[in-house]
Order: sequence, then C-alpha cells, then structure tokens
Amino acid sequence: MRFIIVTGANKGIGYGIVKHLALDSKLPSKILLTSRDVKRGKDSLERVVSETKSNWHPDTSIEYHQLDITSESSVSDFSDFLSKQYGSQCIDILLNNAGYFDKKAALTGENVETTLNINFFGTYKFTEKMLPLMKPHSRIIIVSSAMGKTGNLPPKLRDLYNSPNLTFDDVISTQKEFIKYAYEGTCNENGYPTTQPYSFSKAGINAYTRFLASRVASDPRKIFVASCHPGHVRTDMGGSVAPISVDEGVKTPVFLANADWDEVYPNSGQFYDLCKVTNWK
Repeated sequence: MRFIIVTGANKGIGYGIVKHLALDSKLPSKILLTSRDVKRGKDSLERVVSETKSNWHPDTSIEYHQLDITSESSVSDFSDFLSKQYGSQCIDILLNNAGYFDKKAALTGENVETTLNINFFGTYKFTEKMLPLMKPHSRIIIVSSAMGKTGNLPPKLRDLYNSPNLTFDDVISTQKEFIKYAYEGTCNENGYPTTQPYSFSKAGINAYTRFLASRVASDPRKIFVASCHPGHVRTDMGGSVAPISVDEGVKTPVFLANADWDEVYPNSGQFYDLCKVTNWK
C-alpha cells in the first residue's frame, strides 16, 4: 500500500493528479487530497469518489486533510497529524502541486510576495518539514513550469542561476530581494523581472529541486526528487484557451509517481517534460 500526499488538490492539475493516481496505479494507494479551503477540498473528495471509485484498485482510498503550505502552524499541525496517524517515515510519494499565478495582476509588491510565498518559500519549507517522514525509496515530485527555465530570466539572474557556484542561500536571498524591489518599484534598476513573478518563483523551486536531490543523495533512504512541467493546461490558472486538458497535463507527474524505481532514480534532481528529462536552463 502506497501512501501519497498531493497538495493544492481541490481543482485543476492537483485534482487531476489525485484522480489519475487512483485510476491508473497498479498498486493500491491511500491518497491524501489536501487543500487550503476545507469546503472546496471536501467537495472535491466527494466528486472524485463519486465519479471514479468504481474503477479504482479495490484497496485504494482517498481521504482529505486541510493544509496551507504558507502557514507555519498549518504545516506543523499536518506534520503532527501524519506522525500520530501513520507513524514515522510514512510517506511514499509527496506530490507538491500547490501554486499560484495571477495572469492579470500587475507586478506589485503584494503580488510578488504572494506568488513567491506559495510557489517558492511555501513549497520548499513544507518539503523540508516532510523530509523526516519520507520512507526509503520514496519520491518527492514538484509540479513546476517551463516558464521557470533560467533562459526566461533577466541576464543578471540567468547568469547567477546557471552558475556552478550557485548556492541555495543565493536562491533564497534573490527571492527575498525580488519581493523587496517589487515593493520599492526598483525591479528594473536591480536586474529583476518587470512583468510577472511566476517564472522567477519557478526558477527558484527548480533550483531547490537540484539542491535537495544533491543533499539527499547520501541519505540511506534513497529519496528520488524531481520537478516537472505539466504543460499549458486549461485550468483556472492556465486559462480557458490553454491547449492542453487536465488529463493530458497530469501525465508527467503521474508518470513520475508510477514509473519503475530503476527508471527514474538515476535522474534524481532533474526537470521533466512529456515524461522525459529535459534541460532546466
């Protein structure tokens, strides 16, 4: 029995991941659907059960738990719940999907802070909190974006993020600086993005993926870590004219959850698109 956690799973890609993990997995799974909003999360749980349960593995189940990855108390409560309910080292697959992108918002301090707090700071801090709970041969999968490729960054940041001397402290400090400069209105003068914060937040989490994989490479549990691009998907975030359906968009994260261990583990730390390793630059 695999124990799987999916964040930001009440709609869109997260909901699709939960649905297809239940439908497409050969192994029985207990899937924990999480969301910030309790009502929306429970409504989504009812919907996925009513629409698809007849086609699950007979021992598969889906449950709901509230989780706000930007709230230290929510993350702490969630960690305590897992430890008490399932014991230490209980997670087989941690699928970080929670994210934020406001296409219509101007680049303001508030929008930059909200975006980075969810996509970068919330995701990496939540993952760090879950690390002690990961099982041997477990998997950490982060739904990111090709918009986070370093080629999309302004020259100063592109050079830094491509540098072999980049440290994770550099990543944290530049993400914090972006928020500061956005509030000051000085992003352009300081070589930071001037249109939207989403790409830079995803560049940060792609970098975290690589640093985390390097860090856990010596961990005897052999934890697999990867980030992936779902494509431009028709969701509230992606918009109604996006070319890819949710069912198509979840193929890569679901592949990373279900693929044979020997196939994916040698590529820990890599960025995936269309179920294959691709360049993160």
